[in-house]
Amino acid sequence: MTESISDLIDRGYQLLNEGKEEALIQLITNLEKRNDLNPKDKHYFQFLKGIYYMASWRIEDLLRIAEQIYKESENPLYSFDALYLKFWAYWNQKLILRHRSDDLWRVVDDCEKLLKLAFQEPLLEIEPRNALYYYMKGHLYTTQRDNDQALENYKKTLAILEHHEKYSFLIPPLLTGMGSVYVDKGEIELALKYHKRNFELTKGNYKIYKITNGFSFRNIGQIYYQQGKLDLAVENLEKSLEIHESFKSFLIQSEVGLIYDNLIRIVLDKDSVAKAQEYLYRFEKLIEKNKLPKDFWAYILSKARLLKSSSRIRNRAEAEKLLIELIDRYDAAKKSVNRSTGEEWTPTLIELCDFYIEELRLTNDLKILDDIQPLISRLLKESERTNSYSLQAQTYLLQGKISLITFKIKEARRFLTQAERIAERHGLVQLVTEISSLHEDIMQQLEMWDDLEEINAPVSKRMELAHLGKDFVKSIRSRLIKVAQVSEKSITVYKEQKKCLVCKGNIEGFNNYICSSCDSVYCEHCARALIDIDNTCWMCESPIDKSKPVKSLKQEGELANTKREKVKK
Repeated sequence: MTESISDLIDRGYQLLNEGKEEALIQLITNLEKRNDLNPKDKHYFQFLKGIYYMASWRIEDLLRIAEQIYKESENPLYSFDALYLKFWAYWNQKLILRHRSDDLWRVVDDCEKLLKLAFQEPLLEIEPRNALYYYMKGHLYTTQRDNDQALENYKKTLAILEHHEKYSFLIPPLLTGMGSVYVDKGEIELALKYHKRNFELTKGNYKIYKITNGFSFRNIGQIYYQQGKLDLAVENLEKSLEIHESFKSFLIQSEVGLIYDNLIRIVLDKDSVAKAQEYLYRFEKLIEKNKLPKDFWAYILSKARLLKSSSRIRNRAEAEKLLIELIDRYDAAKKSVNRSTGEEWTPTLIELCDFYIEELRLTNDLKILDDIQPLISRLLKESERTNSYSLQAQTYLLQGKISLITFKIKEARRFLTQAERIAERHGLVQLVTEISSLHEDIMQQLEMWDDLEEINAPVSKRMELAHLGKDFVKSIRSRLIKVAQVSEKSITVYKEQKKCLVCKGNIEGFNNYICSSCDSVYCEHCARALIDIDNTCWMCESPIDKSKPVKSLKQEGELANTKREKVKK
C-alpha cells in the first residue's frame, strides 16, 4: 500500500532519529518532486527540512526556510514552528556574542504568545511545541547561568520528549545542556550521568551531534580537572577541541576559546609552562585564521594566566593589568544590555584574586586585602545568582581563612560553618572533611592564635597556619567559583523565599527555626549546629535556644580541648 504524505514525513523523523542521513536526504528529495501536498502536508514537510538543516548545521538554508514557513503560515502553530527554526538560525549569527540576547528572548516571548493563541488545538499538536518552547528558554537561561531556571525548563522538555518519540533527536543536545548546568552547579555525578547518556543516544554523523559531543567532552574534561585527574582532563578537552575546530561558526569564538583557556589553566597547574605556551600559540593562530578580534576575552585571559605564572615582576604586572581590563570590559558590557551577558567572566575574578593572595603571601602587606575583598564579594553575589553549591562552599571557606589571618576568629568560624553546612547539604564529602578539620584546629589552637595576634606574626605565617596557599586557590579555580554573602538585602530575600540563612537551602514544612527577635530563618539542621557552636543568631546575636546559655569563644575552645584530651586517654 502506498504511504501517505503524512506517513512519509513521519518516516523522515524516524530516519533522523536513527542517524540515517543519506536515506533522509533521499526521502526529502523524493517529496520535493511531489505536487500533491496539501497545505498541512506542505508545512510539515517544510518543517522537517528545517529540522534537517538544523541537524546538519546548514544555517543559511535553515534561516531561508524558516522565513518561508513564517510567510506562508496559516495558523499560530505554523508560525511557532517558523520561529523555532529562526531561533537556532539566529543563535549561530553571533547574537549572543554581540550581547543581543534580548533579540532571542523576543523570539521566545513571541512563541509563548502563539502557543496561547493555539490553546484550542489538539494536545498532540500543542505538547511537542511546549517542549520546543521550554528547550529554547532553558538554553537561554543556561547562557545567563541562571541554573535553576535552566534546569526547570530542561526537565519539562525532557518529560515531554520522552513521550514523543518523533522528536527524540533533540534528547542528546538536551542532555548535554543539563550536564553543563550540573557542572556549573558542582553536582558532578549528575553531570557525568547526563553527558554519558548523551553519548549512548547519539546516532549518525549529523553536525549537531558532533557539536553536542564536543560540549560533553569539554564538560567531562572539566569534571576530571575538579577530581584532580589532569591527564584525563587534557585528553577529553583535546577531543572537544578537535571536534569544534572542524566547524567554522560562532563556536570557534565561544567554545573553542573556552577549551583553550581550560587547557592552558590545567597545564599551568601541572607546572608545564612550555605546554601552556604551545597552547597559547595555537590559540593565537586560530584567532588569526578565523579573523577574530585580538582582544577576544578568552585569549586575553589565557595570556594573563601565562604571564602571571612568571617570576618576573614586569610580566606579573602586565597580567594584573590585563585581568583588570577584562573585568572593566565586563562591567561596561553588562551596563549596555538589560540581561546578563554570556561571557565567562568569573574565572577572571578568580585569577585576579589568586594574583593578590600570592602577592599578600610574598609581601605581608595587609593593605592587599582591600583589593581581595571586593573580588570575593562579587564572586559571592554571582554564585548566589547561579546557585553553584560546591563553589559557594569553596568561597565561604576562602572568606573564612581571610578572616582568620586578620584574627577575626568569630567571623572566621561563621564563614567556615556556612561553608561546611552548604557542602554537607549537597553531599560534597571531601570538602566537608577539609572544612571540619580546619574548624577543629582553630578551636584547639585559640591560645596560639591569641599569641600570634599579640606578637603581630607575619602574614605569611598566618596564611600557612590557615592553609591558605597555592593549592587552596588551585582547588577553587578548578571549580570556576561563584558564591553568596550575608547582607541585610539577602536576609529579606531569604525570609520571603524561606531559605536558610546559613546553608541557603529551601526550607520545607515545619523543619525550621525563626528567630523571635529578628525573624531570621534557619533550617532545623543549621539551627542545631549554631546552638552547639555559640547558641546565637547570626543577625541579632540573641540566643537561639533560650533554655541554654550563650557560649563564649573561650568556653568553646576549652570544650574542644577537653574533648581532645579525652580522645588521647
